[in-house]
This record gives sequence, structure tokens and C-alpha cells, in this order.
Amino acid sequence: MFTDAKGDRKNIPDILILYTDGYASDGDEQLREADQLKQNGVKIICVGIGQGADLESLKETASPSCKGTGDKLVFQADFNELDTITDAIAQEACNCA
Repeated sequence: MFTDAKGDRKNIPDILILYTDGYASDGDEQLREADQLKQNGVKIICVGIGQGADLESLKETASPSCKGTGDKLVFQADFNELDTITDAIAQEACNCA
């Protein structure tokens, strides 16, 4: 997806935002793909929605925060509260790219 043929722009950071309300159907594959993306310079931000989201897996999938705290880019909210985390996601996606 992050290729010239798919519209990738070399001068713009690559950011993937993963929204999920559950578990990966293949957790090992998820981690392999996430590691490959991160090795290629893609920043991965994960958003767990509701109580069913696998936050531990998302922490392994996500990139580190740009704030230098060692925290991973994982956010959590219920469906009706997603607007409460949009500013934090935008800050990590835009200001720290």
C-alpha cells in the first residue's frame, strides 16, 4: 500500500492508523507485517475500540511514541468516545512524523 503505484509520496511520512474492536485472526502474521512496515519507515498508530480490543497485541504492533517516553502509539476508547482521542492521534500522526 505504501508504494509509488498506490500513490505514495516520497516527501510525506508514511503513517498507518489501525482501528480494531477485537483480535487479529492471525496474530503472528500481524506482528510480522507490522515489523516489516516499521522497518520500511511506516509509523503505526493503533486504536483499540471498546472492551474487546486486544491491547497487548496492539502494543506489540504499534510504533513508539515520538515523545521519547518509551510508550507505544496505542489509544483506546469506546465507539461513542472516539472523538476524545482524535487530538492525541492527530498530534502523533502529524506533529511527530
